[in-house]
Amino acid sequence: MNKILHFILNNPRGGAMLLGAVAALSFAPIYCIFALFFGVWGLLHLIDDAINTRQLYERLYAFGLGFFGVGTYWVGLSFRTIDIGWLGFPAVAMLSAILAVFVLPIGLFIKPFKPKSVERRIAFAVGFALCEWLRGHMFTGFPWSLIGSVWGAYTLPGMNDLGLSILQMVSFVGVYGLSFLTMLAVVLITGTNRTASIIALNGIIVCSFFGGLRMNDAKTELLPVNLRMIQPSIDQHLKWLPEKFEHNIELQLALSGLKAERSLSAIIWPEAAVTRILNESLELREILSTIVPQNGHLITGTPRREGDKIFTTLSVLNEKAEITHTYKKSHLVPFGEYVPFKKILPVEKVTPGALDFAEGDGLKTLKISALPPFSPLICFEALFPGEVVSKNSVKRPEWLLNITNDAWYGVSAGPYQHLALVRIRAIEEGLPLVRVANNGVSAVIDPCGRILHKLGLNDIGFIDFELPKALPRTFYSRFKDSFLWGLLIISMIGALIMRRRHTVTV
Repeated sequence: MNKILHFILNNPRGGAMLLGAVAALSFAPIYCIFALFFGVWGLLHLIDDAINTRQLYERLYAFGLGFFGVGTYWVGLSFRTIDIGWLGFPAVAMLSAILAVFVLPIGLFIKPFKPKSVERRIAFAVGFALCEWLRGHMFTGFPWSLIGSVWGAYTLPGMNDLGLSILQMVSFVGVYGLSFLTMLAVVLITGTNRTASIIALNGIIVCSFFGGLRMNDAKTELLPVNLRMIQPSIDQHLKWLPEKFEHNIELQLALSGLKAERSLSAIIWPEAAVTRILNESLELREILSTIVPQNGHLITGTPRREGDKIFTTLSVLNEKAEITHTYKKSHLVPFGEYVPFKKILPVEKVTPGALDFAEGDGLKTLKISALPPFSPLICFEALFPGEVVSKNSVKRPEWLLNITNDAWYGVSAGPYQHLALVRIRAIEEGLPLVRVANNGVSAVIDPCGRILHKLGLNDIGFIDFELPKALPRTFYSRFKDSFLWGLLIISMIGALIMRRRHTVTV
């Protein structure tokens, strides 16, 4: 270990970038939490060894480059699906360079404190959590690579759901709050203060105990509502080709039309399952209506045209070939669905079609006969903590429906990380979440984040399932990040008090 540290200290910028890359291995699908401990441990040594402000910020920024470079490498694969794969590496490099800026404010928090002190490590955790929150909210937000999501798949003898137990904390503090608690534990455990390390280890045990109690009390209950989701795994190269349209629709119709053991209330297709303008084609709607269950619905993703605007939507079709409900995606993906600052930037969006998609009216709760009310979320929208349920709905939804298409990212970490982040929304809100993907990973998730059914990456098939029952509203669903701010303020005040006492003692 000393040799590794010696190498890193003698190559600080390259070492910091390497440490960031290693730390990113703690995310899905690898879930190596020891990589997070090692990466942060090494970074703390590097910034404690910095002899001036410039070195401090250089090392923080280099860590961010490595962290986001590995954490978002899958973005580059999406360019292959539109035959401009050569742009993949520059795009990831530029994205990493932008995201790494959000690591720099940590320097403001730790500068007042003595290197290697406990209070400096506390300030580091506070700064990291705040920067993560800012990254998730500024410039439309990019809440990816969140430290709180690393607890997705850990088991220990006698503690088969250790990671999922700790994830239950998000029902109280949200994923940003869990990020802070996780980073606080990491910086204290890797420090030299034995008392602080023991307190941090006990904190992890307490969080796991709390989560275990919650999961014990909240057994999975199922409603007598039978649904079918399909995952056709249509290659992104073929999805929008006019000559492949009939084949793609026939595949989805075939999966939908297979005999079910119980009568279905709805069949759910993924995002952009229908690539033509459904509201303008009665003939197409009549074809699709042939597989709509009796007194039921087909819920599908499809573009919609209204005047000179195009929307990406979730639309509901009945037996009479009528579109009865529509949700228009309101949180669009920059450069994927629209180009920000289009009058200035000489670029086009990367998705098919000459027009940018228009923004919808915001989140809504859909109330459809034979189904409990639900909150529709299209792809990217399910990433945002505290922003998956409409604030204007009189009645709270009883489940979340996320339709998506991760075929853009091929066989990579992207689809697994997307599932891991979306899964947290179910725990935060105390609502079951149904995730229907064109390709990977489709899942039925209960309000404690337990995955009840799943279709893996590249699987072609369907799942018939009963809808899990919602839990009472969680603390987080009521108060959002208010507890997080309390934690950060109290921790920072505590660090300043510790600093003052050490100063007085000296």
